[in-house]
Amino acid sequence: MDMDEIIGTVEYISFQNTENGYTVLDFSSNGELYTATGNVGSLFVGEKVTLIGSWTVHPVYGKQFRIEGCRREMPETAAEMLSYLSSGIVKGVKEKTGHINTEIESSLSGIRTAKAFANEDMEIAFSMYPTTLDD
Repeated sequence: MDMDEIIGTVEYISFQNTENGYTVLDFSSNGELYTATGNVGSLFVGEKVTLIGSWTVHPVYGKQFRIEGCRREMPETAAEMLSYLSSGIVKGVKEKTGHINTEIESSLSGIRTAKAFANEDMEIAFSMYPTTLDD
């Protein structure tokens, strides 16, 4: 049986068995909302995941994605970071704190640039004052 991989965001968790990890969740992918079921451990609303499995049709609930595997994805944008931090996966961090942290993210490119310049300055300084281990 061929397995599909779908990258999406957990939007809502209808059911989660903490003993065996069986979960029923809604996730969004490419602007569509889907239902997925399977043993995924503990996921949180707002997490970006890759679900691995196959499509099935439940006799009562209709089209669903049967999860055989799940991989957490790291947030790549400020909006994904806010969703991730607000999900409850990090204890003590909710939407307000997550929003502050995403504002900080916009400063990271400036910090990375400053770090690159600092590294260049250090290389210049070391080249001006060479040291040897022969002494």
